[in-house]
Amino acid sequence: MKDFVVFYKDGIRWIINRNDSEKIILELKTHAILKKIGSYNLQTGEGSSTKGQTVKSNTVRSVEKILINGDKELFFKHYKPKGWTDYLKFSIFGSKARREWQNGNTILRRGIHAGEPVAYGEKRLGAIVSDNFLMVKSVEGSVSLKDALINNYTGDNRCFRNRRLLLKRLSLFIVKLHSNGIQHKDLHTGNILVNLQSALEKGNEDITRGFSIIDLHDVRCKSRLPQETMLKNLSRHLYSLTPYCSQTEILFVIKEYLKVIDPDLMVKTVIKEINRRILGYKHIHMLSRSKRCMKKSSEFAIRSWIERENSGCYRYKVYYKKVFNKDLIKEAVNAHYKAKLEDGEGLIKNIPRISVTKFPANVNNKQSGTDDLANNLCTKEYKCPKVFSQIRETIFTPRGKRAWRAANGFTTRGIVTPRPIAYIRVKKSWRLNCSMVISEYVEPATPVYLYVVNNLSINRNIKNEENKEQAINGNMNTTIDRIARKRYFIEAFARSFKNIHKQGIFHADLKGGNILVKEISKCHWQFFYLDLDNVAFRKSIALKKVRKNLIQLNASLPNEFSFSDRVRFYKYYCLKRKLDNRDKLLLKKVIIESIKKKHFWKPKLSS
Repeated sequence: MKDFVVFYKDGIRWIINRNDSEKIILELKTHAILKKIGSYNLQTGEGSSTKGQTVKSNTVRSVEKILINGDKELFFKHYKPKGWTDYLKFSIFGSKARREWQNGNTILRRGIHAGEPVAYGEKRLGAIVSDNFLMVKSVEGSVSLKDALINNYTGDNRCFRNRRLLLKRLSLFIVKLHSNGIQHKDLHTGNILVNLQSALEKGNEDITRGFSIIDLHDVRCKSRLPQETMLKNLSRHLYSLTPYCSQTEILFVIKEYLKVIDPDLMVKTVIKEINRRILGYKHIHMLSRSKRCMKKSSEFAIRSWIERENSGCYRYKVYYKKVFNKDLIKEAVNAHYKAKLEDGEGLIKNIPRISVTKFPANVNNKQSGTDDLANNLCTKEYKCPKVFSQIRETIFTPRGKRAWRAANGFTTRGIVTPRPIAYIRVKKSWRLNCSMVISEYVEPATPVYLYVVNNLSINRNIKNEENKEQAINGNMNTTIDRIARKRYFIEAFARSFKNIHKQGIFHADLKGGNILVKEISKCHWQFFYLDLDNVAFRKSIALKKVRKNLIQLNASLPNEFSFSDRVRFYKYYCLKRKLDNRDKLLLKKVIIESIKKKHFWKPKLSS
């Protein structure tokens, strides 16, 4: 006798576990289990006791938690094909629902705890799979590993011991997966469930009993895994642990894993290799998140419109964040053209290649969830005044698009930049006419070189007696106070600058005019990075590029930033109190090249 039942309903072929078939078929007949999910809007049947709760919904899939007849809790998944490539993949290699069904049954047979698949359904148009669905049993009493690490075991010694025990058993669970030939290609903290009571129970014969895996459509089940594949899969999981575990805890997981897999492996060599892979996964993940701004998703949307004028027909295509009102974008574009035409109050800059305007974001234009929107928006237009520049920007990536992607890349990496709102591409015929980026207008904020001149210049001619008198009278603007404040500023600025390079970002024009500073309090500043159309994201920054950025910044800071201030900045950048010979040599090159540029810094050199 087969272990499953085949059932047809509304053009969908369902494969159902025989043990659960009676209740599932009853629900399918009453349509209750397909209650308004994805493109299906089927009415709930009479007498059905199904209750639904949406867990997740995006452009890739929808997940709904359902309760059948009050005693069986299931997750109903609808995997949404994104285009013809998905239709082709589902038809050749099997749909995601089918793969998860097969992998789930294989994993359970090998003694690994997982969400048990109950049924899957496919809707076909001839040989093409047009839609697919899956039902999986809920793993009772479990939370995600992410929630377990965030919400539990912080504080006293007992909590520390429990956390260590949890991480040790986690490493043994990964060993069990790999020993059974199971490679989960998306083994992050959200796809591992933990029953804390079972996971921390002492004296268990199966100490991994409290752990389960879910989202099995991206799993490979083999007879055995090569050691290279196991370390690669472990590195993928360890990357997902980095936001919730310290470096010491991650090393502990690696060592516990290696004790079982192969005690003869060189631990230091393996750790070095794993850290290299973690850095690579971080780079790939960040690039992927940065590119989302060019696709339709739960966060971003795309719209188009056409405007006909005497000079021709202009086609607009807009990529924008959904939390912002789309009508606000069109108003900002119209206000930009108006300010440019009339040389109005909102015009900030207008040169042959670039125009920058300011547009007031009225309260009526704000959408729900955008209460923190700045009072003004900034529209930056990258113009193509000549035919050659239009062709070049059409063939290659436009400057506006590069700036939009870089701004979202900065935001993804936690680096402060004026919040990007929309990217607009304007085409006339087949050629790119111009591109625009709309972002928040940061106020009050000042370019770094102006802030140094206006707020941090020190008059060293004030007499010491006057300093003492001012300090006694409570005047905090004494020379001593300004020196201390300037040093705090240098430290904050250097750390912000260091973070850019630490995140693998190279800004080809990182000078003082492209960095805004906003004073939050007397000794607290926020730095905003501008002109992002020439930014590259790398795993790490080469020393040559670091030197180039330091030269650009050093040459663009005025004489009020003294030589001692520059050395102090470099020390904070290197995170060293005393520079070694290599650092001194680099600093010397930076100073010589900065002076050659003859920009803002023009020190008086002794003959």
